[in-house]
Amino acid sequence: MQKKLKIAIQKSGRLSENSLKLLKECGIDIDNGLNKLKTEASNFPIEVFFLRDDDIPQYVEDGVADIGIVGENGLHDLIKLSWYFSLKNGSRFAFRLGTTMYISIYLVLTTMFLLGTGAIQPLEKKAPFRYPENSNTPNGKLSYINNIPVLQVKGTPEQMGEAIGKLAVKAAPKATKYPRDVLSHFGVEFMWIVFAKAGQRMANYFPEDYTKELNAMSTSSGISKEDLIVGNTLFDLKKVVACSGITIEPAQSSTGSMLFGRNLDYPSLGYINQYTLVTVYKPENKKAFAAIGFPGLVGCLSGMNQDGLCLAIHEVIDIKTGQKKFNYNGIPYAMCYRQLLEECSTVDEAYELLKKLPRTSTTNLLIADRKRSAVFEVTPDKVIERKSKDGVAVCCNHFCSSEIKPFFPINVRRSFQRFTLLEELRNNENKVSPSQVMEYLDSVNLGDDTLQTMVFEPGTLRLHLAFQNVPSSKGPFHTLNLEPLFQK
Repeated sequence: MQKKLKIAIQKSGRLSENSLKLLKECGIDIDNGLNKLKTEASNFPIEVFFLRDDDIPQYVEDGVADIGIVGENGLHDLIKLSWYFSLKNGSRFAFRLGTTMYISIYLVLTTMFLLGTGAIQPLEKKAPFRYPENSNTPNGKLSYINNIPVLQVKGTPEQMGEAIGKLAVKAAPKATKYPRDVLSHFGVEFMWIVFAKAGQRMANYFPEDYTKELNAMSTSSGISKEDLIVGNTLFDLKKVVACSGITIEPAQSSTGSMLFGRNLDYPSLGYINQYTLVTVYKPENKKAFAAIGFPGLVGCLSGMNQDGLCLAIHEVIDIKTGQKKFNYNGIPYAMCYRQLLEECSTVDEAYELLKKLPRTSTTNLLIADRKRSAVFEVTPDKVIERKSKDGVAVCCNHFCSSEIKPFFPINVRRSFQRFTLLEELRNNENKVSPSQVMEYLDSVNLGDDTLQTMVFEPGTLRLHLAFQNVPSSKGPFHTLNLEPLFQK
């Protein structure tokens, strides 16, 4: 599939008009983008984003856009254009060009076509990873349903752990090495022993059932418990997850039911998205639920249960001075959120349970049932509910509640801009469709770090999931009907 060159321009004003004129002078056929987040050229594989001027450089820096045009006031009100583009190796270049220098822009675009910078020409890729199909154990089954790998497990913690280890973890040893690769990616591989010891300390506070599941997983897969423990605690210890989420409540939804969308953003390292796995758990004496994650992950980053309760985590690194930021004696956040899916049916029930659980760190939890949605702003000491507004709840990587919001918050991976952009759906003239949720999630993607994009429909227990390519928000999306899979 041919990749598209992504160009970011100002969404309104004089610079927007000049930018559109400039692109058309280069022979690129696009519309004016009125009331749109993006548009596509009809005669070239080019996609144009319409953004606020201040947001454009960051979009390029994050790899969401390949080229950006930003304004610069000069003498005699002369508007100049700054062009940025990224080559395949990640380098950034800037050109400051007068509005009359159309031929230079033409040469830049032509050069990118001819050189195959990666913005247009697809890179050669190895065959993507696939799990062994139609694998079974007495308590597990792994198969592909509508191109989505689905692992179904049931029974006791030991039985489920054994099935997960044999069918998924053993089949994907590279995925279990991902925590080591992440540390190497950030240049701190020498700190593995530190994270391993910290993880072991935290493992003393794992819920008993999850410890049994992890131990059985290790035994049946042959993967060491140390690797699995680090894989289940590194999220809390080294925060690099930067996600975006939005809910559309029934009154605002074109389907008449809740819509719940999210991007999972984490370093892909060129491969981890391919190991995406939907695990459908049917534990004894607990609610059935689906976790969209990776092999070896006991906790839940994104999921929905049999009653339509769905949730997704968004990490937060910044908190008001004086507030507690970490608790080694708590339960890792992904395990806390799995407990909510196993025991709760509504947002209210989840709120009450989460307040009782010992929590390790700071996160935002986007959560919804079939009737309402909210964001839980979570610290080791507090759970603050931020209610939806006008039928929409938006969640990124910063706290909004004055009680825990820093005086000078850090704008993690454009968290403020992503939040503002998603909030635009609140002003949508018509009711919001699942495809519009997908479009807005695409507008806030973080390039190759957007690993999974999903939309839950709690009313029908359906999941729309994209993961094969990065950014995943570009699709393709595949639909999975979870209702029959939840039947025990």
